[in-house]
Amino acid sequence: MHSSRSTSRADRCELRPEPFPAGIADDPVSGGPIRVLFGSVGWPCGMFEVASWAKHSGLAQPVVFQIQPGYAFRLDPEDRHFLEPGIIDAKLVASFGRRRHPLSEDSVVVATGPRTKEIRDRRRGQAYRVLDTGDELEVYIPRNCEGDDVLASIRRFAEDRGLGNRFFNSEGAACDAVRDALVAVGGQFVKKLIEFDPHVVGFRLEGGDLEDVRRFVRAVRLFCNAEVVIGGPTATSHPREVLEDLEVDYVFAGEAEEPFAQFLRLAPLPNSKDRQPEIPGLAFRYGGRTYHNTLPSDGYERTVLDGDRHVCGRKLQCLRNAIRPVADAELLAANRLDWSLWQNYSREFDSLFFTGGRGCPGACTFCARLHGQQVRIKSAAQLLEEIEAADAKVADGTVQITRWDLFEHVADPALRGQQVGWAAIYDEDFFLHRRRAIEFLRLWDQSPLRRRYRVGFQTNPCSLLRAEGRFHPELLKWIDRIKPMIQVGAESFNPSLLARWRKRHNVEQLKTVLDALDTTHQDYAIFILLSDFDTTPEELVETLRLLILNALPRRRMRIASSPFTIPLFDSETRRLLECRGFFTPGRIRHFSDYERPRPDWMIPLAADLADLADSELRWTLNLPNRESALVQAMEVVLERIHEEEEAVGRDRNSSEKRRLEIGHLREQTQRAMDQIKDARFQGIEPLGG
Repeated sequence: MHSSRSTSRADRCELRPEPFPAGIADDPVSGGPIRVLFGSVGWPCGMFEVASWAKHSGLAQPVVFQIQPGYAFRLDPEDRHFLEPGIIDAKLVASFGRRRHPLSEDSVVVATGPRTKEIRDRRRGQAYRVLDTGDELEVYIPRNCEGDDVLASIRRFAEDRGLGNRFFNSEGAACDAVRDALVAVGGQFVKKLIEFDPHVVGFRLEGGDLEDVRRFVRAVRLFCNAEVVIGGPTATSHPREVLEDLEVDYVFAGEAEEPFAQFLRLAPLPNSKDRQPEIPGLAFRYGGRTYHNTLPSDGYERTVLDGDRHVCGRKLQCLRNAIRPVADAELLAANRLDWSLWQNYSREFDSLFFTGGRGCPGACTFCARLHGQQVRIKSAAQLLEEIEAADAKVADGTVQITRWDLFEHVADPALRGQQVGWAAIYDEDFFLHRRRAIEFLRLWDQSPLRRRYRVGFQTNPCSLLRAEGRFHPELLKWIDRIKPMIQVGAESFNPSLLARWRKRHNVEQLKTVLDALDTTHQDYAIFILLSDFDTTPEELVETLRLLILNALPRRRMRIASSPFTIPLFDSETRRLLECRGFFTPGRIRHFSDYERPRPDWMIPLAADLADLADSELRWTLNLPNRESALVQAMEVVLERIHEEEEAVGRDRNSSEKRRLEIGHLREQTQRAMDQIKDARFQGIEPLGG
C-alpha cells in the first residue's frame, strides 16, 4: 500500500527500502514480488494460515520466522535461594520448566559477576544468564542477542546506507537502541530484516503480549521501512486502539486470510490508499484520522442493519462481515499449510498445533466468540494431511518437539513407556461434527502417526452425547481404542454457575460424559472456572466442594483451573458489567484492561478464596499430585476464612450481622472439609487399576 506515514515518522526512519512493487512479477521498480515477513515467538497460529493463503494465491513471497528474543522471562524472587554455584537445584529446574524453558538435571550454575550468574545446560546445548537487579531476577539467552555474525551484518547494513553513527558509538560498540532490539527480537530476526528487506512485517497480538509486540515494532522500525501489520485476538477486539497504541500501519480484525489477500491485491494499484475502505475488518489511518472497516456498531453487536434489515437489498444474515470477517468453509478447504515458509524454528515445542475448525454455536457469557457462531471445519483427511506434513518437518529437523511418556496413565501396557509427542487439534468443539470426528479417529488408527504422537481434542460435554443423554457408543469405542487426550469444557460442577454462564450442558450431562471416559481407563482433562464477578464467598466454597467431591473418585481426571472471569470486550460479561455501571474511568484506563483478570471488582474475600484455591489446583494437572492438591485447595480456603473470622472478631466496628455471616461461612467450609476428608478415604480405585 502507498504509505500515509507522518513526516515525523519519516524523519525517524532514515532508511527506506524500495516502495511496494508495481506488480507481482519481477520488474525494474520492485525487483521481485511483495516480500512479507511474519514473526512469532511460539507456534505461529493464524499467521501461518494467512501466509499460506497469500502464497497459494500467488500474491506475495511470505516467510514465517521464529523470533528468539534475547530476553527470556523473570524468575520468582524466592528462586534467588536456588542459584548457588554448582549442580542446579531441582526447584530451579521446575521453575524454568513452568516457563517452558526445560533444563537438564545436570545443568550447572556458574557465578560470572557480582550480579550475574550463568546456567549452563550442556546436554541441551543451552545457556542462560540471570541478572539480579535487586528487585527482580531477569533471565536472558546470550546466544540469541550476541554474536559476531549479527553485529557484522548490522555494520555492513550501516555502512551501505551511511548510518554508522546511528547504530554504533565512537568506540564501535552497539548503541542502546541496537541492544534493545537484539534483546527484543534476537539477532537472527534482525539479520532477516536486513537481508530479506521486507515490504510488510506482521505480528500476532494476544492478551499479555502487548509490551513484547511494542518492542518488536520498535526493532522493525530501526532496521527497515516495512509496513507493520497486526492481527490476532486482541487486534480483533480492539483494532483502532491497537493501531494507535502500537503506532503500526494496519490492523486486521477477524479472520484475515482473504482481507490480507485483498490488501496485497490492492497494493500495486494506483491510489490504493483510497481503496482501503473496501477491505473487511481493516483498521488504518487516512487524512490524519483512524478508521475501522465495519458497519456502525454500538458495542453490542447491533448495527444500522438491525433497524432496516434490507439495507442495500441484502439481509443482515447474509452480511457475515458486518462486525468482523470470517473465512468460509471453501477457503479453509482450499488452503494448505505451506511448511516451506517456516524459517529459524529451532526452539523445541511442547506440541504440534493444528486448527480443526472455527466458530462455536454456544453463547457462553464469558466468551468473546472471536470466530463467531458459524461453524466451519476442516475435513478429517485434510487434518491428517496437515499432521503428516508437520511430522515430516519433525523428521528432517525443521521443527523440534518434546517427547514424553504421554500414555503413562493409560491402563494399556502396550502404550505405556512410549516416548511420543503431542498433536493438539484446536477447535472450539471438535466432536460437534461427530461424523468428521469418527472419520478422523478411524484414519488416525490406520496411520503410523499413532505410534509417534498422542492426539488431543477440546469439546463440550453435549457433543459426546446422543439425544437420549447417553454417550455416543461409536465415539466411545474409538476413544477407548485410540486413547486421545480429551479436554472437556466442564467449567463447573455448580449448576447455578452453569446456568448463569449459559453453558450448553448441565451437571448431569457432564457427569455422564466423565463416567464414560473413566471406563476407557485413560487420563483426560477438564477446564474449570472458579468464579465470576457475582461470586460470593459462600458460592465459592460450594463450587470448590462440588469440584473436589466429583474429582476425588475420578482418578484419571486432570484439572485445568482458572480463578477469575476476564471482562473480554466482546463478551456478554462485559456488557452486563457495563450496564451495571462497573466501567468507571478509574477501572478501564486502557483497552488492555479488558483482557486482564479483575479480582478487585469482586467481593474481596471471594477473590482471595478463588486465588488461594487456584494456587493449589494448578497441581491437579499432574496426576501423582492431584489428590493432595484437591484437599489442600479446601484447606487453604478454610484457613483464610478462620483468619477473616478472627479479624472480624477483633474489629470493634464490625456489625453483629457481619460476625454472624463469617461464622456461618466458617461452619459451611468446615462441613465441606469434613465431607472431603470422608470421601478421600472411601476406597477409591487405585490410579493404575
